[in-house]
Formats: sequence, structure tokens, C-alpha cells
Amino acid sequence: ELIDQATMPQFVVVTGLSTVITPKLAELVAAQLGAGAALTLEPTTEAAPEIFAKLKRHADSTGSPLLVLDRYLQSEEMATEFLSHFGAPQLVVDISCEAEFIDEEFKAAHEDMEEEQAATQMQNERAAYEAVVKVFQEQCPSALLTIERTSIKAPPEEPLKAAEEMLETVRQKLVPKAYVVIAPSGEVDVGASVTDLICTSAKRNDRPLKFTVIDSESIFLPGKHSAALEDALHRASFTAHASDCLPAKLWADLFAEAFAASANPMGPFLVTHFPTMSAVTSGVGPTVRDQFCMLEGIATLGGIHHVHLTDESFSSCCSNSPEDLHRYKQFDAEVSDQIMKQFERERICESSVDSIGDSALAKAAQQACTDFLSFLEKTE
Repeated sequence: ELIDQATMPQFVVVTGLSTVITPKLAELVAAQLGAGAALTLEPTTEAAPEIFAKLKRHADSTGSPLLVLDRYLQSEEMATEFLSHFGAPQLVVDISCEAEFIDEEFKAAHEDMEEEQAATQMQNERAAYEAVVKVFQEQCPSALLTIERTSIKAPPEEPLKAAEEMLETVRQKLVPKAYVVIAPSGEVDVGASVTDLICTSAKRNDRPLKFTVIDSESIFLPGKHSAALEDALHRASFTAHASDCLPAKLWADLFAEAFAASANPMGPFLVTHFPTMSAVTSGVGPTVRDQFCMLEGIATLGGIHHVHLTDESFSSCCSNSPEDLHRYKQFDAEVSDQIMKQFERERICESSVDSIGDSALAKAAQQACTDFLSFLEKTE
């Protein structure tokens, strides 16, 4: 069961009564995410649990971590069972169309249908659609994005243009979500211990919350990037004072690549060794403020987890070196000062650790993990 939950795919659900605009938008979203073709539900007499068991097998067979569903959930029962089986989707795109528009679209597609029969079918389809949307409104409102067709400039006779215009709104939601973990490292990396524990402990609705860790220090190393980025990184290395002292665009492109190449490209991510050391020590690299601004330019910053160790705790957990302690305190003070100026207090999770002794690291990681999970529960 744990393996099954850990391999659950993520979903973007596209729903709406329009049988023309909705599938076009679903395909555009799928192409944007590189998720293959949007999936539709063929007519079936199978119950919801059997349908979703097949959907999970399909995801396993394709190896896709992200699937786009096109009008797949056709009843309140299916929407409820979907949430029970897979948990909350990454995004639910609801294309809301006025009744007159749907009536005209339906009649054009069913010219031979009797008027009374058409009215009954449209009424049933609208009731089912509204029930599905209500399930998401009540159980995962933060995932729901409603787009009113009347807000779109494209004329009704050009559904592809309407879908393309809607995609621009959807794109703003289809960005990775990242949490920055600021923690010291020395002979032992406290941040790694904290994120390891978060990854094995975090849950949402009794399901594992699948965090991916992005180590900022490794991002700037050559050998793991696309050919274009490897070339840009090589050229930048001739003038860079340190590996992370790179032009802003290249800096952001390297992080964007790391997000996109992960198993779950929309996250959530835990970004460690951030801001990078040159933000404080070099005087020439991107500043603390600049690094956070660049990160927010390519991802939604869910929050900042600032793990602060006392002098004694640093000695127990990281290093006995006075020089290491001095560097840590200088870095921690400058970063703390900047994030307090740059971000609202509600976006920062503070963990003050004073554990010492043989089990200091385990206690520090546990305390920081507990603080972060409490922060998540309040902000999610």
C-alpha cells in the first residue's frame, strides 16, 4: 500500500459543459505539461473504483507522473471516489459557460434530437457537472480554477482561440511550488537531515505528500544539464568568481531545468543550500534578495523554513570549528535580516534548535520537521 501511494500520479482535471472548448483546452494543457494526450472516459458500465484502478494501471504502464483528464469525472460519485483514490489534484480547471452558449452548442451537435429529449439531457448533464464542481469546491477549493467563457475575447465561432486564451490563465497556475529550507551545514548537513525527515513524514489527507529535494549546490555543477545549458555554464565559468555567481537568466534556467526534470515537475519541492553562499560572501554574485526574486520568477514560493541553531547546537550538530561557526552566524544573520524585510511573517517558519549531545542532530531534525509540518497544516 505504501508503494502504491508513493507512485500515485498527479492530475490536472479539466471540466466543463462545452464539448468543443473543453477538449481543446485539455489538449493544450497536456501539451504544455508534456503529459501525453489528455484522457477521456469511454462509455462504461463499470463502477468508479474499477475505473480508477484502471487509470492507476495506465499511469503505471506509461510511467507518467502527471496526467490530464478531459471531462473524465462525470458524476458526484466519481469526483468523490477520485479524491478518495488519488487525493487532491494539482489543478482543477473549470470552464464555466453561460446556459445560452451551451444550449446552442448542444443543439448544433444534436440536430436530429427531439427538443424535449435534448432539454432533458442538457439538464441532466448540467446537474452532473455542477455536482462535480461542488465536490472540488468543498474538498479542495485551493486547487479549483474557474474560467468564465464570457471573460474571453475570442469569438464563440473560434473555440481554439478561446482555448489558447484560457491557457494563458492556466499557465499562471502551472508553475512549480517550492519551499526553501535554510539550515546550516558543516561536517554534517543539517538541512539534508531535515528534508529527509520531511519527505518521509509529510502527509495530506493521510497520503504521502511527495516532496522532491533540490540541492542548490549541485545545480551549478556541470555534467547533468541539457547541451545548451552545459555550453552556457561552461562559457560563464571563465568569468564567474564562484560556481553560483552566474548571470541571472542562466541562474534561473538551471533551476527551471531542475524542476522540469524531476519526477513531479509541479512539485512540491524542498530547496536546500539556498540562498547560496556567494549571496553573502562574494560581493559579486546574486544577493539574497536577488536569489529569492529569481526563484519566485520561476516557481510559487510556498514558504521559507529557517532552521537556526545556537552556538552549542551548531558545535554538536555541524562542526567544532570556530571558523565554521563564525561563517554560519554571519550567513544566518544576513539571510534572516533580508527575509524578514522581503517577506510577510506568515510565509516564514522559524525553528530555533538548542539540542546538544550525541543525539543532537536527530533531535534537531525532528524538531525542525515538526515545526515545518505544523506550518504546512496552517498554510495549505
